[in-house]
Amino acid sequence: MSHESRQSRSVSKSRFAAVLTGLACAASAWAIHAGGALAPEPVDLTEPLPASQGALAVAVQTKAKLAAYKVWPEAWTPGSIAAGTPCATQSLPGGVTLTKRIEADGKLRRCVEYDSNSAPPANAVRPLPPMPMDSEDKENSRKALTVKAVDLVTVISWPADWTEHNSDSGSPAPYPGQPCSDFALFAGETTYKHIQTSRNQTANHRCVPITKPIYANGP
Repeated sequence: MSHESRQSRSVSKSRFAAVLTGLACAASAWAIHAGGALAPEPVDLTEPLPASQGALAVAVQTKAKLAAYKVWPEAWTPGSIAAGTPCATQSLPGGVTLTKRIEADGKLRRCVEYDSNSAPPANAVRPLPPMPMDSEDKENSRKALTVKAVDLVTVISWPADWTEHNSDSGSPAPYPGQPCSDFALFAGETTYKHIQTSRNQTANHRCVPITKPIYANGP
């Protein structure tokens, strides 16, 4: 192994350790909601989540991994990159979180904003690759470090509309801030939604983007 290669690997390890150290400090200041979920944070499923109401799946709020992404034009361009691949239209500075994925139409591809609150398109690669952050140049196939705080959580399948929990169903009731999805997800995919509970009727819940509060005026 060359001296340059060893030095590069040493720098990468030092950078990785620094990120984890900063993450640990930040995590200690975050509030923990019912059920042990750090909210509002995306969670990565470790098993599939079916679309049936009340179904549960285990997820993890921790990742420290390299995730590849592509640099690709926003205009339709011939190519063979899998739909759903994380992408950027230009080189990005470190610390930037990607928000775009490859969209496909026949043999054409483009890099566009991705709506994480909608079900993936039918032609997308599944499970969807994680959305990386902290960009790192490497030719035209780049890699980035994805890091989140550590916590195990339970994701629930729940409608996007206000729905009352049936206590006679035998299934556990959702809790405010619980990670959720209103469409099926594969193991390894991420949900960016959580349960919002009605202030007026606490048995009513809906699955909303994590940017929305965990309580709202409901039915």
